[in-house]
Amino acid sequence: MVRWVPYLWQKASTMATSWIILVGLCVQICGGTNYDTTHSHESTSSPTAVNITTEKPNPYANKTICYAYVGCFDNFPPFDNANLDLPRSPEAIGTEFLLYTRRNWNNSQHLNYSSLTSITNSFYKSSLKTKIIIHGFTNSIKSTWLYEMKNALLTKDDFNVIIVAWGKGATAPNYNQAVSNTRMVGTQLRLIIDMMVRAGGKVGDMHLIGHSLGAHTAGYTGRLLHGRLGRITGMDPAEPDFEHLSEGIRLDPADANFVDVIHTNGAPISSLGYGLMQASGHVDFYVNGGEKQPGCKNQISGFFGSLLTFNTTAIGEAVACSHGRAHVYFTESILTDCPFTAFPCDSYQNFSRGECMTCGTRGCSQMGYYADQYTARGKMYLVTQSNEHGPYCGFHYVIKYDLGHTDTYGTLSIRLKGTYGQSSLIAITEKDAHLRTSGMVSKLVAVPVEVGDVTSVELFYKKKGGFFFWGSGAESIKVVSVSVMSGELGDSFFFCVKQSLSNGNAATAQRQTSPVCR
Repeated sequence: MVRWVPYLWQKASTMATSWIILVGLCVQICGGTNYDTTHSHESTSSPTAVNITTEKPNPYANKTICYAYVGCFDNFPPFDNANLDLPRSPEAIGTEFLLYTRRNWNNSQHLNYSSLTSITNSFYKSSLKTKIIIHGFTNSIKSTWLYEMKNALLTKDDFNVIIVAWGKGATAPNYNQAVSNTRMVGTQLRLIIDMMVRAGGKVGDMHLIGHSLGAHTAGYTGRLLHGRLGRITGMDPAEPDFEHLSEGIRLDPADANFVDVIHTNGAPISSLGYGLMQASGHVDFYVNGGEKQPGCKNQISGFFGSLLTFNTTAIGEAVACSHGRAHVYFTESILTDCPFTAFPCDSYQNFSRGECMTCGTRGCSQMGYYADQYTARGKMYLVTQSNEHGPYCGFHYVIKYDLGHTDTYGTLSIRLKGTYGQSSLIAITEKDAHLRTSGMVSKLVAVPVEVGDVTSVELFYKKKGGFFFWGSGAESIKVVSVSVMSGELGDSFFFCVKQSLSNGNAATAQRQTSPVCR
């Protein structure tokens, strides 16, 4: 029964209403069947009782099911990961393959994996590269992000863009069944790709872009094609039923010539984290650490608070925000002029302290659309702006500051001014933080503009409010010095602050040639 605790969280976090959550709970807990039974027998030939344990075979194990045209599926290991569920029939899943090109930007053409003429009579052009978008659990043909990504891709270049919609096979509450259904969808997609190859296309020109369960669907398709796909992008691949299991059932580097993975929601499942933290590609991007995203509400408190008020829209936003940011980031990366620069580092802790602002021997990379233009491999880290609704891409700056003898509570912000322009006011502490002497304090931030050589900084202090004078911050603080390092440019700048910061007022410091304040 313990093994179902993660899925209880998973089910609860994806239901649209509280009654569906209770149904899912009953299906997984109340309606679950435990097949591990034991029988004890006493030996009559010995004065000592001997317990002999026998295990009844699970009637659902070691099963095979076959369907016309797509073939057979079994639940032998390693495909016993989805509670022994077998894929549903093609009719039950209802997978649709919707082709869009610049000649039918808004009106899709349906492709059929059993009909070559559905390819040859469509606007599919074998001379163009093909982008294939695959959604995940609880999404469907109505999910707007699919079309936002499709439009961005067609704006970027003349592609064949195919949306794989399998909403009937990805519905809540049965997550395990959806996991099993990914094998059916992956097989159907492989057959579509075979048809495109027969029509003159090249497997190496195919780029599969999958979110959540869609990432593993892409991986399964790649495995069926023996890793010959040009590229797979996994956008926060789903964690339950996949993490630390066989590479044969999950996305891994062998599934395509290039596999890049974006991690955004790998928090523990008890915190409603959906995504896989395990490295799964040639290059893995851990955005803001990869566990949760700034601008998203706390998933636990947001979920239960919305549940109590029966706010179904807020429930979805609370539990899906960080998980969905992966496809939001990828879509933004297609057309933005801002690079999602990512740096190699041993850990996010070191990265967030500003200790990895060089590309080193491994090299840097760029998260998203342009990831395949870089040779860097392994784990990469980056931060984004903290906006709730985007844009999210930003330029990396490490801000280090010395608070001298300060010991109070408040918020410290900074504005960077440089040869290319200036930034907005950026918070470099949490709101009402404890500001105290502790040597140089580091803060890594993402700034929406590259300001060039930083010529001056503007500091702003806001004291913590209190009840009358009780618990409030000091009226002013002293910042001794500030240093700024640009991650993208690699340059550092030093500033001495020669005045106190009064509550609600700004103080400006000019760049120093010497890193010593006198």
